[in-house]
Amino acid sequence: MGTISGQDRRRVERSERDLVLRLFANGRPIPDVQLRDVSPEGFGVQVAGELKAGDNVTFEFQLEGAVVSGRAAVVWAEPFHMGYRGGARFTRLSWFGRRRLEQAIAGKDARPGWGDSILILVAAVLFAAMAVDFLLGR
Repeated sequence: MGTISGQDRRRVERSERDLVLRLFANGRPIPDVQLRDVSPEGFGVQVAGELKAGDNVTFEFQLEGAVVSGRAAVVWAEPFHMGYRGGARFTRLSWFGRRRLEQAIAGKDARPGWGDSILILVAAVLFAAMAVDFLLGR
């Protein structure tokens, strides 16, 4: 952990989509958050407040028709003239949240659609079948 100074350590392609991101540390909003880039693994930001490697933050991406929230760990941070900039890796992001975020990164509509409804229905049927098997002792 530390700063990114020197060599760029990116392992995943980043997108510079115009998404709205809100960050919270210890339940309090982090002021003046600017999303620099985002990937399926995490995001880069500039903030007016302090940011340190090792911090855990809660995030909310405001997407068209959906809010994707979760937790992330700051993996690098460094001061700059307007506050701090850094990068964070997702540590808690639901499967559907990741799916919606990936759709938004690709420039697609992130709102839940028929495909999501079908996946939820299939998962519910499979869960119900497993529960019945368990209760009947099979």
